Amino acid sequence: MARVNYNRVAPVYEALGYIYSGRQIYDAKASQIAEIEPQDRVLYVGVGPGEDAVLAARQGARVTCIDISTAMLCQAEARMTREGLTAEFLQCDLVDHDRREFYDVVIVNFFLNVFCEEDMRRMLCHLATLAKAGGKVLISDFMPPEGNLLARAAQATYWGVTNLFYFLLGLSAWHPVYDYTAYFDAAGLALLNVRRFRPLKVAPVGFWAVTAMRSAAPGRTGLSSKRASTIAA
Repeated sequence: MARVNYNRVAPVYEALGYIYSGRQIYDAKASQIAEIEPQDRVLYVGVGPGEDAVLAARQGARVTCIDISTAMLCQAEARMTREGLTAEFLQCDLVDHDRREFYDVVIVNFFLNVFCEEDMRRMLCHLATLAKAGGKVLISDFMPPEGNLLARAAQATYWGVTNLFYFLLGLSAWHPVYDYTAYFDAAGLALLNVRRFRPLKVAPVGFWAVTAMRSAAPGRTGLSSKRASTIAA
C-alpha cells in the first residue's frame, strides 16, 4: 500500500516539501555535500525524486539510490539522465539491501519519519551496518522540539500538521518528532555535528542535517549522543 501511495504523490512530492519548508528541506539536503568526497560510495535511502542524489553525483561520488516506489525511482533516474550523470538504481525495501560495510556515506533524508518508533529503530540499525567502519551516516529531517515551552510547542505543531497530512494519505505512521541522536548508541553511531535550517532565521520551527560516524559495535560508541549534541549545538 505504501508503495502505491507514494507512486500517486510522486509528481507533487518535491514541490510540496519545497513550499511548506520555504526551501529549507532542499537546503538541509544540499548541506550534506560538504561531507562527501569524490569517488565515495554513497547510498541514498528512500531517494524519492533524487534532487540530493544528483548533487552527490555532480561531486563525483559513486551513487546508489534505493526506493520502494517505482514512480519516485523513475523521477530520480530521469533527473540523472538529463544531467548526463550515472548512478545505480534499486527498487527494493531497505531491509532487503544487505551490502554490509560497503558504503563510505549512507544518506537518509525524510525517510525514517514515515515509520512507527519500533520500525524506525530497526531501519536505523540496519542502515548503519551498510556504512564502513569510520564511514558516515547523514540524516536530514524535522528538528525535534527544543528551546522554551513556546518554541517546543511550535515545532511539535509544525510537525504534527505535516504528519497528520501524510498519515491521512497513508504515507506515514502517526508519531511525535523523533530525536534520532537518542538512538545512535544502539546503532553503533557517534554524533559528529548538527546543522539547523529554519524557514525564517528566528523561527522556532525547522529542520536539521545530522552527521554521524559508524564508530563501533551497537551500544559501544564511547560518546554519548546527549553530550555530542550539546557540543554541536
